[in-house]
Amino acid sequence: MKSYKDAKSAYNIEFGISMTIYVISIIGGTFLIGNLNPPLFIKYIIAIIPSLAIGGQIIAYLRFINHCDEFLKAAMAKIFIISTGITLFLCSFWGFLENFNLVSHIELWIVYVIFWFSYGVVTLLGKFVFKSLDTGLCG
Repeated sequence: MKSYKDAKSAYNIEFGISMTIYVISIIGGTFLIGNLNPPLFIKYIIAIIPSLAIGGQIIAYLRFINHCDEFLKAAMAKIFIISTGITLFLCSFWGFLENFNLVSHIELWIVYVIFWFSYGVVTLLGKFVFKSLDTGLCG
């Protein structure tokens, strides 16, 4: 098993590569589509690239969790699951508000942002969350 330091270093590299591809693909794709109006199949490829970068970031995170000790693995998985639940709740709630024409539509890519924002909040409140949700994962 890799040490935590080695796993964190590998994660930072993988995360950096994924997010560099993401940023370049968003900026480059916006420029290409806005200025050159490429054929439809090229637009699909441009649209897929940022999603693949997000997938790479998620895989990097899961690989990082896999190299952590059992306590950290359980804690990080719990935070990931809670954050996913919060994201599902918020997106469903907003979707119902949209269905009844009470709010404006939000683009789906925002879901990823909502998830990581939720992850950050849950991480900051981790001690409270772990004490209040007795699932047996953390003692």
